[in-house]
Amino acid sequence: MDREADAYPLLCAMVEQGHRFVVRMARDRNVSELAEDEEEMLDDGARLRLSEALVELPIRLSREVVLTQRRAGPVPASKRAHPERSERMATLGVGARRLALRSPYYLPELAEELAVNVVVVQEIDTPAGEEPVAWVLATNEPVDTPNQGSGLQLLSLAQASSNLRSSRAGSRPWGRR
Repeated sequence: MDREADAYPLLCAMVEQGHRFVVRMARDRNVSELAEDEEEMLDDGARLRLSEALVELPIRLSREVVLTQRRAGPVPASKRAHPERSERMATLGVGARRLALRSPYYLPELAEELAVNVVVVQEIDTPAGEEPVAWVLATNEPVDTPNQGSGLQLLSLAQASSNLRSSRAGSRPWGRR
């Protein structure tokens, strides 16, 4: 699902109903680190922004992909959010970690936290003059089993949610420019 699905009530509903999901994150949400069992938040009360929790995330795999040409749209805001680019090869680095998304304060009726795997895809060594591509995904799909350690599952999640060939990813994984 694309960024429009980055809504805490929707994520909670999908988990409660047993649905599998991969959602491209649109917001720099409040998150917490998880305890050793990876299902409960640490009791230290430390709250982080998602961007802070991902700063030093190690790259678990990298792949060469084709980013297709993109023409600028007619709307000025669209031109800023998705600037024109030529087709080119790009090296993408992928990393992941498990975090707890914190419920927004205005939704007290929902679960206080939601444990998810967060997958980050970002361009490595972007050519001069080009905007790097980057995005953040939240999923309840596994990303840490031995077979997935090769990174094939991570890459599949990234491709499935964002379609690398059409790549609407921007240089900022969340927020507006």
